[in-house]
Amino acid sequence: MPKCTKIGLKKPDPSCPSIRFSQVKTSVHTCGTIFRVEKSLIQEVKPQIGTPLDTSAHLDQNTKQAFLINNFKKRARTKYVTNIVLSGLLKLRTPLENSYKTTEVCSATLTEEPGKLTGMYCNQRWCLVCARIRTARLIEGYMPALLDMKDKQFLTLTRKNVPAHQLKATIREMLTTASSICRRARQRYKRKCFPVSLRFACLRKIECTYNELTNEYHPHFHFIINSHHAASFVLEEWLSHYGKGIADPEGQDLKAADDNSCMELFKYFTKVISKTKGKADYRIHVAALDVMFRAMKNVRTFQPSGVVKSVPEDIDELQAQDTGRAITASWSWNGWDWSTVQETYTTVEHVDRDTGEVLERGTCIQEVKPLTGYVPSPQVKEIASHLVMPKAAGQFNNMARSAEFDAIPEMYFDFLPES
Repeated sequence: MPKCTKIGLKKPDPSCPSIRFSQVKTSVHTCGTIFRVEKSLIQEVKPQIGTPLDTSAHLDQNTKQAFLINNFKKRARTKYVTNIVLSGLLKLRTPLENSYKTTEVCSATLTEEPGKLTGMYCNQRWCLVCARIRTARLIEGYMPALLDMKDKQFLTLTRKNVPAHQLKATIREMLTTASSICRRARQRYKRKCFPVSLRFACLRKIECTYNELTNEYHPHFHFIINSHHAASFVLEEWLSHYGKGIADPEGQDLKAADDNSCMELFKYFTKVISKTKGKADYRIHVAALDVMFRAMKNVRTFQPSGVVKSVPEDIDELQAQDTGRAITASWSWNGWDWSTVQETYTTVEHVDRDTGEVLERGTCIQEVKPLTGYVPSPQVKEIASHLVMPKAAGQFNNMARSAEFDAIPEMYFDFLPES
């Protein structure tokens, strides 16, 4: 199973070429509500072609223990932040309420046995802990095919923003259109007049953002396509289908892709912050997140086409991590870290005053021990003050319970402070 979840951007340590360390950076877009992922939340492992993702399996015992603590310290932070946003989502009382509650208990209890640490995970797309594991799996599955593309292109397809009540239907229509275009592209490039090198192959990803200035939603696609010829064909078909006014040429983007572009495809899905241009403040619009989560229910984030093979997006609910230590313990989430109660027994000799007999008296000392030692910084705690709840909760609840909505997108944060 994957033990780390994202790829850093710094050069790897020569002594361990598959491990990369990167720092969380505060970076937000301007214009409306922005939701995007930044460079890294944890010590990360780069999946390499022909090698297993579980790099910790190849490390010595001491390195495994350090790897475990670093990994779960970052995981504790993401769980802490997830719970902050989750508290706002639960207050909305939408049809996803029961699903949100499953995230409350995600990895809440970890069972450690000699050599491994095991926990149960919720597999929900809004859970940052599960999202990191999912991202690592997708990178491991898709990156080899993307790296093999000699003339890969990064294509962005957009259309006019829509209000909340049209989002679900718009996303379904866009998916149908994109699938139809890809099917025509596969058929076109199978013809004998095109060389084998132009056989159509792509990986498509759907994303959605929210614009607080207009109170509208912006679903759009990102593609990695194996040739400029094929990417141009897909772009022309998209513009031809929608026409000006809905999909303007200025809103589309086609450029050559490199390995970093491929990584960008995996870095964000639903961006979760809003920042006004020229101001440092940010906002997390909870109601808008819920609308997107419901509008995206049962929708695949990634869809391959051509020779690119599909990779499952669901993760195993039971996840185990190599620890490199012989400890047996049960760790429980205490709000910011996992902890366990350790009992130490000591024996003290004393003399009975009446009989003069030497007796032994046992003493039990209980100590609460944290797993990682993580404590949220004031900046991380401040995230809760940036949640934006709907002013008219009753009106939102009536809209939220309409049949037009049911959603589960995947969200990442790019504004997490460093501790």
